Amino acid sequence: MPALPFFSRPKILRSLPFPAVLIAAYVLIALLYAYFNPIYEAPDEVYHFAMIQKLATDGQLAVQDKNGPETAWNQQGSQPPLYYALGAVLVAGLDRSDYEATRQFNPHVILGEPGRFRNKNFLLHDQLYPPPLYGTTLAVYIVRLLSIFCGAVTVYALIRAAQVIAPQQPAVLYWAVALTAFNPQFLFISSAVNNDNLVTAFASVIVWQTLVMLRDGFAPRRSLLLGVLVALACISKLSGLTMGLVVALAAVWVLWKRRDWRGFLTLALAGALAWLLLAGWWYLRNWVLYGEWFGNQTMLDIFGRRTPTPDLLTLLQTEFEGLRISYWGLFGWFNVYAPRGFYVVMDALTALGLVGWLVSLVRARRDGTRTASALWLGVVCTAGIISFISWTLQVYATQGRLLFTFITALSLTLAMGLSALRLPARWGLFGMMGFAALLPFLVLYPTYAPTPTLTELPASATPTDIHMGDEFVLVGYETADRRYVAEEYPAITLYWKVLAQPQQDFSVSVQLLQGERVLGEQISYPGYGAQRTSLWQSGQIYYDVWQVERPFWILPDENPAQFQMDWSVSLWKADEGWRLPITTSDGAPVGMTRLRAGGYAQPAPVPSTLLPDDRTDAHFDGMGRLKGYDWNADTGDLRLYWQAETPLPDDWVVGVHVMGADGQMVTQADGEPQLPTRYWQAGDVLISDHHLDVNSLPAGAYQIELMWYARSDGHRLSNGTPDNVLRALEFQR
Repeated sequence: MPALPFFSRPKILRSLPFPAVLIAAYVLIALLYAYFNPIYEAPDEVYHFAMIQKLATDGQLAVQDKNGPETAWNQQGSQPPLYYALGAVLVAGLDRSDYEATRQFNPHVILGEPGRFRNKNFLLHDQLYPPPLYGTTLAVYIVRLLSIFCGAVTVYALIRAAQVIAPQQPAVLYWAVALTAFNPQFLFISSAVNNDNLVTAFASVIVWQTLVMLRDGFAPRRSLLLGVLVALACISKLSGLTMGLVVALAAVWVLWKRRDWRGFLTLALAGALAWLLLAGWWYLRNWVLYGEWFGNQTMLDIFGRRTPTPDLLTLLQTEFEGLRISYWGLFGWFNVYAPRGFYVVMDALTALGLVGWLVSLVRARRDGTRTASALWLGVVCTAGIISFISWTLQVYATQGRLLFTFITALSLTLAMGLSALRLPARWGLFGMMGFAALLPFLVLYPTYAPTPTLTELPASATPTDIHMGDEFVLVGYETADRRYVAEEYPAITLYWKVLAQPQQDFSVSVQLLQGERVLGEQISYPGYGAQRTSLWQSGQIYYDVWQVERPFWILPDENPAQFQMDWSVSLWKADEGWRLPITTSDGAPVGMTRLRAGGYAQPAPVPSTLLPDDRTDAHFDGMGRLKGYDWNADTGDLRLYWQAETPLPDDWVVGVHVMGADGQMVTQADGEPQLPTRYWQAGDVLISDHHLDVNSLPAGAYQIELMWYARSDGHRLSNGTPDNVLRALEFQR
């Protein structure tokens, strides 16, 4: 390959052609993704490796039975076996006796919801960084290297294909490499155990060789190579069949342009023989075992069908966003976002690339070969999208990675467009490369890295001494203890000290309460769902950050909703349904932990009776004023509306006294506001509700007096009257 003009390379790289440098950069970055992504934390990796484990153990292909017990490989037993066979050869000599121990699933995992806070890990991992390179973990990483090699073949074939269609336009190559080799999702999948990587490599070489055929015509060796490649793609994954179709369409075009019947028949014969010898046995096996050639209906019986089947418009409306995000960068089990602005940039590049592709067709209308190549790439993209939609209509599988079989055609199409619009290819290439290299550090490591242990409680934490069982003490916590609005999620950090080596795995339950009412709850293993208490070490302090998502802020039976919130924390044996007893340090039982969580207040309505603003005795120094009230003399229900003027550092009590005609108190209903005063803010209108027992009062005239006082010592807030009392209203019985 000739070196491409791009930039002045360092001396150590000048002996290498620039495409080799690009491939090396891809490999290095892919290794970062492989390192920072724990084993099995890529879609279906645990099931793909289970197929390799089976082949390496007993040498037998899986026989799928929808009525049989669940298998370790799940639906992947219906996949063509070439990738699994290659992986089995690589790991057959390794000790994998710890295989079952590596398959410890996270019972609280949240799949397919990247906006959620915790439980990104599908499995539990005893050790993350550095990964333990022995046993089954080593076997997984060896197969990941096979995937990275497949990705390197894909990048190489892409480069060669770009040189075929645009030999004098290096910008096409640069953009194509940027959109493929440094596509974060491609790097993520191509560094994981997944048969997509092998079929993508074969498909990319097929695209390259077919573009050469469109340019140069038929050649016996190339025809034989294409036949073998298509057959190998078909024995790697069913999407390889689509590549056979598009090669056939390209062959018909060459036949029409060149009238080379001998070359056409040679290609057809080579393709048919290669397919029968290399791939046909697998499809015949499907017919014998399942009564179908492709095995996809058997896969659906195990994996599950989409019901009801949506129409195309509904599919686009509901799942297109997930498709485009998961094509460019959605990690974990579809539950870890890349930085959100990245998707906007890629949307813009995609739109510009498609417009530019049409522009490139107009500019190349006098170049028949280049026009044919560009149109054929469009056909490959269209065929891939149609096959993808056909599959997605049958199963819940709207994943961008399923288009990677056709990524070379997709990237070349967009690259031709971006080059036609003269977008700066250097910035595009280096921008994508640099961004992709940073993502393992910015996204994968923070998601899966274990939280470090502590030797002492931080000074910022509020100390506690809450014992749970004989092994754990909640020694402290940190929380904002403030006012929240509807869009906010309260958070708390828990500090656990281990007294004795735990023998079991316990789940932590964190509830957000309003009184006895549960506003929101999170149940998880500690450490964002990644840690097991059975691995905690005696004497260590572990901190654990929690955030209650989707709290039920708007309570339909309460208007307005103004209340104090508390945290309740407990440790559960979730799979058995029992809780560790909660006690004080001296063993006294504690029914429920209650830690201050903050407050929430919706705007109050307008009171039925308003007090004039200039009524001086309605003003209480340091608090605010009584704005108005709602009074029901028949039931004795009194709702007071207080307008805060300055924040109050402590909690104060509203005194509500009913005075008789002789000036003596006959009943009272003191109480704190719905939202304690420590959460009040200037300008708020807050409510306090009081119920007075008026039905037991004898007939006569009564007056309701109001005051504010401290519960600790009875000290009253001043309102300018001698006794600091507001005589609010009178009523008759």
